[in-house]
Amino acid sequence: MKIAIVGNSSSGKSTLAKMIASAYRLTHIDLDEVAWKGSENACQSPIRNNISDSMLAIKTRCGVSPQRWVVEGCYGDLISQLIQQDEDTLLIYANTTIKQCTENALRRPWEPHKYASKTEQDKNLGMLVEWIEGYALREGALSKAYHDALYNQFAGKKMLLDGQQLFMPESELIALISSAWG
Repeated sequence: MKIAIVGNSSSGKSTLAKMIASAYRLTHIDLDEVAWKGSENACQSPIRNNISDSMLAIKTRCGVSPQRWVVEGCYGDLISQLIQQDEDTLLIYANTTIKQCTENALRRPWEPHKYASKTEQDKNLGMLVEWIEGYALREGALSKAYHDALYNQFAGKKMLLDGQQLFMPESELIALISSAWG
């Protein structure tokens, strides 16, 4: 089972991916962890990895289970590569409203794999909300237009989940995903 989840920041992708990974015993990969080059200088702006380096990192993280993963992120270019490589991947589009994403960001628990502390994470909250609000206006692989086109053009197994569906009880959401998996 291979599942790729795409959507805006704070749309519920990570929560959904963790739920799916637990229910189906899949490797969970957060694309934030492979999309960026590491920096030893905290003042330096982040730099995106090239797609081939990110794809290699994904493959490495899948390890001994290359057919059992759930990958999530707003990186439409990486999701596109994953679903093109294997037609048997389920594409889930977390199509949550900007308002719901903003509310989720304000309630976001500390992400220790991304930030040294909750205080450090909260320092970026203003930037995150601004990023979320720019989703429909942005261009490129991290935009709503790109995600819409990716979803609409994908001929394989796919499902569109709105904010209400993403917050259904876990058992109902897993049953919905199982039915889409077919």
